[in-house]
Amino acid sequence: MIQKESLLWVGDNSDALKALCIHTNKKKNTHRKTSLANFVKATIKKRVSRRKNIKRRVNWFLVGSTAKRIARKSGDGIRFARTKVVLVDEKQKKTLGTRIKGVLPREVSAAGAQDIVLRARRLV
Repeated sequence: MIQKESLLWVGDNSDALKALCIHTNKKKNTHRKTSLANFVKATIKKRVSRRKNIKRRVNWFLVGSTAKRIARKSGDGIRFARTKVVLVDEKQKKTLGTRIKGVLPREVSAAGAQDIVLRARRLV
């Protein structure tokens, strides 16, 4: 589960390493937590190099994997070691990186971001 002030690991090669969640993309204030395949607003706290000026902006991220167990309809579940996000553009359609590190679960393709799914190495 992701909420405000959560520290997130960036799972693509967009020169960002860690991000801090600012806002979960939910309509009502009663839902303060978000999970897999949702968009969150975050700011970048740690980056790799100084090629892009992405640190002092508010960016959109897609939640790619969570440490909390995800139950599937077949009865099995999947969980990852840490929560990873992928940096996307303002229209929430394309990634700013060219590769996604690691694997993504199949539930991410239900978010409607096919460009992100195509750049992943493998779907689990």
